Amino acid sequence: MKKLLVLSCLAGTVLFSSVPKAADFDRVYETGTPLKAPRMMPNFRELKHALKMPQFDLKTIYGTDVNLSDYKGKVIVLNVWATWCRPCVAEIPELITAQKALKNSDVRVIGVAVDGENVDLKKFLDNIRASGFETFIDSNQAIPGKMGVSVVPTNFIIDGNGNLVAYAEGYLPWENPQIISFLKEIGKKYASGPSAAKKPASAPVGSVGSVFKIRQF
Repeated sequence: MKKLLVLSCLAGTVLFSSVPKAADFDRVYETGTPLKAPRMMPNFRELKHALKMPQFDLKTIYGTDVNLSDYKGKVIVLNVWATWCRPCVAEIPELITAQKALKNSDVRVIGVAVDGENVDLKKFLDNIRASGFETFIDSNQAIPGKMGVSVVPTNFIIDGNGNLVAYAEGYLPWENPQIISFLKEIGKKYASGPSAAKKPASAPVGSVGSVFKIRQF
């Protein structure tokens, strides 16, 4: 198992070995005309329907409880990563740059480590000189199962009302100005959540077992 994870890391992404649990996602509204992502984001997928996100029990690196609803009115780019994932760790310096570049925009880039509560995340970040990285920890390791994460890093784009509107799998060059500009476009479109220009969805979506299955919407 450990050997498989190491080989996957070297390939650029890390595959989770277990089959994700199914989760029910309800459609909230139609997202309208999709935005055109820059070419360095080939795995970016904007969903046809915004989907209601499940709730997660997240903590800061200091152990304080946090809720994504605290960021209402901001688009969240939730970077799902792990300390044992080399591509994840490699992109942290660029993620810090992106966090700083988007500080005064409608977008927040926030990490969430899926290592569980046994990892001292603060010590880890101090050791790699990345204490400035804004990240939470999924202490119950609930995100991989509820969201159907099959690779890390994976990025979920969440609108200003807590709905999933897009995702991107794999390593990204976060420092690239085109990516920063594109994320600002996403912020303009989704910070307010559903609006009069976005049609409400008429029916719920059934069980979604993997992030790959989200592509059908």
